[in-house]
Amino acid sequence: MSGLVVRHIVDCDTDPLTPSGCSVKEHKKDGQLLLDIPKVKLVLSLSQMSDGIIRGDKLREELMSNSIPILNANVLDYLHQHQELIPEDWRYHPSGHIRRISFWGTVYRHLSSDYLFIRTLCWNGNAWDWGYCWLHFDCSNGHFAAILAN
Repeated sequence: MSGLVVRHIVDCDTDPLTPSGCSVKEHKKDGQLLLDIPKVKLVLSLSQMSDGIIRGDKLREELMSNSIPILNANVLDYLHQHQELIPEDWRYHPSGHIRRISFWGTVYRHLSSDYLFIRTLCWNGNAWDWGYCWLHFDCSNGHFAAILAN
């Protein structure tokens, strides 16, 4: 079918996937998001660019205080289910290290430890997978925030 346009809509208001043994502490709802991949940017905070490393909780404060349009875990889950949409250049940082793409709009709590974390998307060498970024640990300049550019 020529001329068929596929629109990818992510419902950012629904409850996100919640890993077993965890709960959602905060979830930034963003309505129905028309996912336009060229408008999704991977960014580092000023602290990550200058120092290379920042604690996760401090990075979150920096992102929130600057009103950066962060994306929530529903976007991560949609991309994980539609991996053909993810640009190949998201896999690796120009330095050659695997990028960890963070979705700061959803914060989880691990029920047994009470630690907070966000979920990340990363290339495992064969496919995209998701993991964690604990907010009490350091985030290097390999941890990029997924944001929506204007």
